[in-house]
Amino acid sequence: MPDSGQDSGSMGPDTRNSGRDSVNLTNFLIADLEQFGQALLRNEEIGERRFNFFLVLVTAVVGGLVTLHTAEIQFRGDTLQYIRSGAFAALFSFGFLTYLRMLQRNRVTDEFKETLRFIRRHLLNINGADMQYEVPRRLVPRNRNWVRGGLAETVGVMTAVLLGLFLFFTFHSLSWAIVVASVVAIVLVGFAIPREGESPMKALRKAFQKVKLHASPTGVPAQYFRAGAGAVIVNRDGDRVLALERDDFPGAWQLPQGGLEAGEEPLQAAYREVFEETGIRKEDLQYLDKGREPLVYELPACDRKPKTGRGQVQYWFLFKFRNRDDAVNLEEVQKGGEFRQYEWKPFHSLVNSVVRFREPVYRRLAEWFEDYLSESGAEYLNNEESSGST
Repeated sequence: MPDSGQDSGSMGPDTRNSGRDSVNLTNFLIADLEQFGQALLRNEEIGERRFNFFLVLVTAVVGGLVTLHTAEIQFRGDTLQYIRSGAFAALFSFGFLTYLRMLQRNRVTDEFKETLRFIRRHLLNINGADMQYEVPRRLVPRNRNWVRGGLAETVGVMTAVLLGLFLFFTFHSLSWAIVVASVVAIVLVGFAIPREGESPMKALRKAFQKVKLHASPTGVPAQYFRAGAGAVIVNRDGDRVLALERDDFPGAWQLPQGGLEAGEEPLQAAYREVFEETGIRKEDLQYLDKGREPLVYELPACDRKPKTGRGQVQYWFLFKFRNRDDAVNLEEVQKGGEFRQYEWKPFHSLVNSVVRFREPVYRRLAEWFEDYLSESGAEYLNNEESSGST
């Protein structure tokens, strides 16, 4: 009884310290949320002021040129033509610089929004994964399109028109001015539409796929669970598994996984995802076992997207790693991808390091593959390898 009392007494300070740490972290995240929110608003206001200045400048210069053209003023030779060409050339140059600054403003805005979503995910994980909270999409628009273009797209079109006017007044060819201005407008708008890291054509293809696959008659993304595959890769000793730390959520680890592509079988998808996320090739893996049934996890409301749906239904496979650690190369295959580092972890340690909505899946995997992942796992792995070679 005295020992029991001593244990319960020793647990009290740890529990209180843990509670204080949680409160302090929550306050810190709330302060960061407010700071980055204000920075986002300032960045948006700067972009709007820059756009308004460019619009006023173009209006003033064009108005001045119209006044010169209609006024009864005699100019020597081609002086008026030179004035018009020079004015439109200067406006085009200034417009192109403004366009580049607007692209930078969009990039910074996207970074601030991703940071705010990252902080909100941390707050939701601290306060429980069952919380249902999502910022209304009308308040935080994430995608720009051709019809409802943003300021960068508008500046791009205006810049292209100014280039067309410069070409027309300089070379007196209306057809070439229209063709060049149209091409430049398409290019500038195309580069303003996609998110960072996407080509214009890729962004357009994704937009059409999103409309065709995920839009319902009411305009709300369809409710579905995406089919996926995952891989548990054990080392030679059978006591550790390959874990990946997420780049967007430091401290959160997971196993290689991903969605199935069209016409792809789950096992093929598992091999592909392992290579795309870790650089490990199929020949470096020995197939050992598969999960008894597909496992499901549901994403928190704030992380749901048309691509992911409500979560994933996953087929799981167990492999043994048969190569050296230098065969694992995140940087070469991902090039700024979703993971920052890898580590060989005991499976029970990995379960305690995943985000909460994945915990039930990983605990079930630990039950299914416990013979391979226990302290005597090497014996099972050696038996499997021996039987496979005979």
